[in-house]
Amino acid sequence: MTLSTKLIISSTMLPERKERFVAIDIWRGFSMVLVIMAHLLVGLYSEEITYEKAMADPILLIISVLSSVGPLFFFLSGAAIIIAMERMAKSGRSPRAILSKEIKRGLFLILLGVLYDPVVYFHFGIVDTLHQIGLGNIILALACYGLVKRRVAQVRGDDIKAMDADREKQGKRFVVAGFSIVILGVLFRLATNWYPVYDPAVENLIIYVPPATTFEMFQGWITTSFFPVFPYTAYFFFGAWYALRLLRARNELAKRKLARFMIIAGIIALAFAVVYELTGESITGDLAWQPYNLQPYWVIEMLLNIQPLTTGAFFLYLSISLIGIGLLSIIFEVKHSEKVANRIGTMYNKLGFGLIFNTLARFSYNSLTIYMIQYAWIPVLRVITIATGIPLMYSINDLLLIYGIIAVAEILFAVYVKLMESHPKMQRFTFEQILKRIK
Repeated sequence: MTLSTKLIISSTMLPERKERFVAIDIWRGFSMVLVIMAHLLVGLYSEEITYEKAMADPILLIISVLSSVGPLFFFLSGAAIIIAMERMAKSGRSPRAILSKEIKRGLFLILLGVLYDPVVYFHFGIVDTLHQIGLGNIILALACYGLVKRRVAQVRGDDIKAMDADREKQGKRFVVAGFSIVILGVLFRLATNWYPVYDPAVENLIIYVPPATTFEMFQGWITTSFFPVFPYTAYFFFGAWYALRLLRARNELAKRKLARFMIIAGIIALAFAVVYELTGESITGDLAWQPYNLQPYWVIEMLLNIQPLTTGAFFLYLSISLIGIGLLSIIFEVKHSEKVANRIGTMYNKLGFGLIFNTLARFSYNSLTIYMIQYAWIPVLRVITIATGIPLMYSINDLLLIYGIIAVAEILFAVYVKLMESHPKMQRFTFEQILKRIK
């Protein structure tokens, strides 16, 4: 049996629960936990998080490295879009209807980001997570239209071999597209010097100088904002490749091979990121230790920097997704013998891991709503500061207190997702339901 049948609860929120991929759900839930941690830490901590401080505090180091979790979501979103389009094709929807639905969902997410982010940051024109996921939705829907047309025809003819061959061919195209975006991003940044403009006077949550003109907003979409097209769109293509491989893995051997391949590929990507960083530090010398706003652009390109759009950072976050999903797939998606499954299941129950994994799965089902809610404290504190003159953001220098606040926030969200599961009527008011209503 698979551990997913033993450890993950059946959900009243999702009647189609059995059709979902547990490893993806848990990884998305884990990514959501990191989002909450990162935003609370960066938004409350009064001091700059330096290399020395991070190395002296393991918790701070982990949160700092994982503070930019957008890439994890982009990889998962790429996979989710392909799986969603596959299900719609399987249900008999026309290719045009599938394309229309995904484009509308993408436009909705972009509009949501355009309206919501100024409320959070008090600045307009920042390209954030919602914008990039919406754009990724549209790009992948257009890129997959031909595949969907053939898929609908194959469903009618039940031609599994042709279906798998088509998925393999399209998956290779996605891999080429992903690497092409990464390489073109490097060349474009070096040719134009379009890098995020850092300024110590800008608040920590925003990181870089927000755009002030239409041209700067255009630059933000291409290379200079939080999550620009280059290189972040590449994560969607790699996620789409993974989904196509996953859909082809029907038997036990194929699932094991895919999980192992993900881990090996992740280790290779991680090794490349480490070598890239060490090489960059060696080449740039003392310039590597200057403040980011004083580093030349070519130095920024060679290092892991505060806004992880460079090549080393790209492969670091790609490796995290590959290894994380690979490990979870081995645990939850691959079949174990009854003896092994019982042994691991008993251990998980004694350590409380069952509760943790179920909670992460619930976080995944409510990820968009949680993402919107977890930002709400930021504009509230900004308004209070404007009204009272008391600075509340970036006002705590006690890391233990911040860790305590983070723990309380995570517990409150865990209670929230449990309530959502226990009271299905409450789900009508979630952003997930809004997306489902888009035809």
